[in-house]
Amino acid sequence: MKIKSSVILLLGIILFVSCKKDVDLIIPTILTTPLQAGTLDTVKSSLVASATVDGDSFRPDSCHWQVLDNSNNQVAIISSPSDTVIYWVPQHDGDYRIIAKAFMGKNSVTANAQIHVQNTPATIQRQMVGKWHGSVTTPWQPVYEVDMEFFSNGQYSAHSTNSSTPALYYGVDTDSPDKTFQILSLDAAGANGNIVIYFWPGDTKQNQLKAINLSNNNNNLNFEIWDGSHGPRKYVLDRK
Repeated sequence: MKIKSSVILLLGIILFVSCKKDVDLIIPTILTTPLQAGTLDTVKSSLVASATVDGDSFRPDSCHWQVLDNSNNQVAIISSPSDTVIYWVPQHDGDYRIIAKAFMGKNSVTANAQIHVQNTPATIQRQMVGKWHGSVTTPWQPVYEVDMEFFSNGQYSAHSTNSSTPALYYGVDTDSPDKTFQILSLDAAGANGNIVIYFWPGDTKQNQLKAINLSNNNNNLNFEIWDGSHGPRKYVLDRK
């Protein structure tokens, strides 16, 4: 009986030693590009995670991703959320939290990262693209309403909807490729740029765009138009 117990104990020790494996887990890391992402940029986030067991390398079987904005709202992922690489588009500036959970067999490990998305003149111009309706307030006459559309090629269209006054107060509402806008800078009051007022072929005048601000997930747009020191013409628009 004593001999039998000794044999069982010896077998247990052998099994324990033979089952012991050298496991090395690489702490997962989330890499995001571009490093200085802007609003409406396509952002790429990739998970670097692996483990080695007795020298053999293992990669995650699948992943689960979440991207949250600074209000804890989930951002849509435009690729498979189970891949180790995802693509997503921030809709506004601010801090974004990226969470990736990697599954390797029955085990899982979670990584977190944070990036700050900021506006640039180019991202503001992209956010303005679309159709808008709202009101215009000037120092010289009652409030009137306009429809406006900003195009991705830098052109715009503007029409008064309840007044004989042109949408931009000066010029005419006739559409023309000469009607262009460009965002050039940012300051504490918002974005700034230029907009070309069209009178007739060969006759245009450049005015200044000031205090451009988008809010409510880019569905509200406010800005001022100045003609030198004359103004402001204030626009309060909602996305159509």
